[in-house]
Amino acid sequence: MINFKNLGRGVALASSTLALGSALAISSSISSAQAATLGSINITGEANISNLTDESPENDSISFNGPFTTVSSSGELSGLTANSISTINLDSPGTGVEVSGTTLTSYSATFSNPFISFNDGSTFVVDNPTSASRNFTTSADENLVGYTFPELRGSIFNNNRELISEGVLTANQISGTGVNGSFSFTLSAVNVGVGPDIPEPATTGALVALGIGAFFTNNLAKKSKVKIKA
Repeated sequence: MINFKNLGRGVALASSTLALGSALAISSSISSAQAATLGSINITGEANISNLTDESPENDSISFNGPFTTVSSSGELSGLTANSISTINLDSPGTGVEVSGTTLTSYSATFSNPFISFNDGSTFVVDNPTSASRNFTTSADENLVGYTFPELRGSIFNNNRELISEGVLTANQISGTGVNGSFSFTLSAVNVGVGPDIPEPATTGALVALGIGAFFTNNLAKKSKVKIKA
């Protein structure tokens, strides 16, 4: 039996730990002499994972439904709201590995660009392909499926200049509930010599990825009172 509260907490812990670790790794790879953080944005909303039944399907996809919520934004990305997010297509080069009851599978992900279109006409274009990890946990009649994209890299284009950007994306869904899953996407814009000069900070700010577990649980609770079967 899946205890929904414990499930949410577990997903929050796992997602925030993995995402934050990846974010710190991205940030530490860019020295303050190379880049300056220009702003960041965190977007949440509904996600639909195509395959919720197989542990390690050869192919899968994730689509996103609006409206999307901007949880926070700053700097060059202040005031942005996502109008549309394109579908992610996933291909697995091999089989998964079971760890403590969860099957972990690596994927190659490709995106239809622009990946995100914003309300001001700017767009986020992803560098294809990128890596992804699928987590599959089953109990009774329900499966918890989650994807983590720890190092999305690309560019934000607007009328003034191109901003090189990096981000972390997580998406989760439970089968058998009839309710859409959720995603959290944190994007940071950095200056790497493109556009006007930016004064160099003392240290490069780390990307901060929000854990999606709590949001995921609350999102499902608001949409539908679903009984999880034993």
